[in-house]
Amino acid sequence: MKKLLRFVGLSTLILAMAVSFGCSGQKQTTAPKETPKTETAQQNLKLKICTGNTGSAIYALGGGLAQTIEKYIPGSKVTVVGSAGYGENAVLLATKQADIGTTSFSSANIAFKSKPEMIKELRYLVTTHQTLQHTVVAANSGIKSYADLKGKKVSVGEAGSGTEAVSRDLLKVYGLDYTQVKPQYLSFNESVEALQNGTLDAIMLTTMYPNPGILSLATQKEIRLLSMTADEVKKLAGFIPGFVYGKIPSGTYKGQTEVIYTGASPAPYVVNKDMPVDLAYQITKTIVEHSDEVAKVHPAAKQWTLENALLGTDVPYHAGSVKYYKEIKAWDKRAEGVLE
Repeated sequence: MKKLLRFVGLSTLILAMAVSFGCSGQKQTTAPKETPKTETAQQNLKLKICTGNTGSAIYALGGGLAQTIEKYIPGSKVTVVGSAGYGENAVLLATKQADIGTTSFSSANIAFKSKPEMIKELRYLVTTHQTLQHTVVAANSGIKSYADLKGKKVSVGEAGSGTEAVSRDLLKVYGLDYTQVKPQYLSFNESVEALQNGTLDAIMLTTMYPNPGILSLATQKEIRLLSMTADEVKKLAGFIPGFVYGKIPSGTYKGQTEVIYTGASPAPYVVNKDMPVDLAYQITKTIVEHSDEVAKVHPAAKQWTLENALLGTDVPYHAGSVKYYKEIKAWDKRAEGVLE
């Protein structure tokens, strides 16, 4: 009997100790944690950036931006997705199939031609750089102007892409259309290969400089870039609003000894209007304050300045980005006509 009482007493003590330790452990695991500084820190963020074809500068920049976002926004995981370009990106963003992407007002308008109300789904974060019209031919081709493209095999971009839409209107500036050239609906990588082996006469592409694919092509084949006059760019803007007169500096590509004047379109990073304010704020802050790190991946990010960030066009800026610009006292210095 004494042994039984002794056993019961020992069991009771062990049980009491277990309960005591269990309660102590529960208090430790449920103790209030420090409140995260931002909403984004509370989430396991999975973001998708839509860019351009895998050989484009936009794709390379997207990779650099993805790395930078993951570094400065805790818990974020960013996937870079190739696309047919700005037109497709506008659709992906408006329909929430991607979170961040590069597009332009002109490309978005073209993409939403049958559903113009869709542009209301988009919001700017930053305008980063300009994309410029690159029309590339072989240096020994004899093609020295756009008029010389008549009867030639011209890569106008993938069917339905923003590049293809610009190519179609660009030809109109010179009184040409798809019945007067031989349009080739090729991806950029396919275009480079075809021009290199002589089965294509010209590549039409709206991209930032320096474009990695054109850089590579210029090291293997002597090329020429076609120029536009200010009046021709103005005429193009009549077809596609948003184009301005820009230039590709001399020496951008091997063998390019002169400045190439051409059409240019401001290129922003855009999101859906329903992106949380805090997340839009964090991404904007990351892009503006750490563009130097993206520039290590592609030099075009050197154009990602605060001044360019507030160029805008006809799409309003996201409330989160406006919050950031006001916080650093830059919003009042925005370009004329920028929308909030």
